[in-house]
Amino acid sequence: MERLFVETKQGNIPIDDAIVEKYELKEGTFTPFTHQRIVDKNGNFFHEEVEKKKTSLKN
Repeated sequence: MERLFVETKQGNIPIDDAIVEKYELKEGTFTPFTHQRIVDKNGNFFHEEVEKKKTSLKN
């Protein structure tokens, strides 16, 4: 498992592995409570666009 960090103005703060698993945190997402960016050890924030499925209201 890659080490993840919360990006703050004072620097990156490491996130405990148990917290990463509990909240299913990933690089490129935001923390669930403070909405701060989650980055890797180099400070990279790669946000992957998730393709939304389009559904029709007609059958």
